[in-house]
Amino acid sequence: MIAEAEDEKASAFAISQEDIDAVLIKGNSVANGKYRIYHQFQKQEDKKKNIDFLKREYGTGGFFVNFSDGTEGYVWCSGKGISIDRDGISTEHDLVLSWSKAEKRLRELVKDNRYLNPKEKDHYADYLESVSAPQYEIDTQRKLARQRFIEEKRELPPADKRDTLALRLSDFIRDLDGYEKSLLENVGRGDLADVTEGQMEQLFSEPATVQQLLDFLKLVQGKTGDVYSRSNAWRFSQELTELYPLRYLYHEGDVVYIGADKYEVTAFDENAVSLRNAEFPLFGKEFSRADFEEKLKENPANDHLKTVITESQKTETLAEEKPDSITLSIGFSEHPAFYDRELNDRFTDLSFALGNILYHI
Repeated sequence: MIAEAEDEKASAFAISQEDIDAVLIKGNSVANGKYRIYHQFQKQEDKKKNIDFLKREYGTGGFFVNFSDGTEGYVWCSGKGISIDRDGISTEHDLVLSWSKAEKRLRELVKDNRYLNPKEKDHYADYLESVSAPQYEIDTQRKLARQRFIEEKRELPPADKRDTLALRLSDFIRDLDGYEKSLLENVGRGDLADVTEGQMEQLFSEPATVQQLLDFLKLVQGKTGDVYSRSNAWRFSQELTELYPLRYLYHEGDVVYIGADKYEVTAFDENAVSLRNAEFPLFGKEFSRADFEEKLKENPANDHLKTVITESQKTETLAEEKPDSITLSIGFSEHPAFYDRELNDRFTDLSFALGNILYHI
């Protein structure tokens, strides 16, 4: 033990911890050997069983390894442990790492998520499937791979994530737990629980479905205790909202609330909107489109008008003029054209006269 300690102390100048990790992370250079080693440490067995496994898995033999500084070294495995030489094959090893210390460091690398690289992690489920591992292990690893993919895209701008949105969102919904997934029923879309990437992409062209997805993601944010589900539901909502902005869609006859008063939309075009007070039909208001939509935002009672609007639908929110018809609007207007007091008085008299006629009719 004293001799081994002195040997390790002397070799510390030649072999760094980074070099040791490079050797261990390489595995044993045998097909699927690295996956077998990783799988062994997932079993959470004791140190002795791990060491016995490593001795069998590495066996006796050697392989070349690249260090971080670009140099190529050599590794020799035997019953004593893992011997490391920085300058190629040598009988005077720079360091002999005992199996006990190799086991300890491998356990730390696996625990710190440093043993498998991202590509190897993505194919680990395929390895498990090839060796007929329990299905729950395979499903867990495939779910983790999907979650890693979602995490990788989280911080990108929505425009850069557009091409993968359908895949990521369908994977996210598929991996939710039973309770979270059941919230789809609350928005009438239980059929979205297991949609494929292609199906989700098609659904994005349906404004009503995008709105239902937004409503569902809002429910997940408010009703789940899972941090992962809640945070990703919020992020997917942000992506959908930026790609498919919510706007107010209204038509003639729709009810809106301006302040505390209830109005009915009587007419509108690309510039202005005319309203009639629901309780006092002779009184009305007129706003520019921009001012009107700002007023709508002030009262949550108008949220029923919010929807995802495509470019084609956007044009439908312009004036819906019906041919061969006459629209009669009676009321007080806030339009600048009616700021003339004398003209406004005459208009008021005419409004009451016409109101009386309509009342008797």
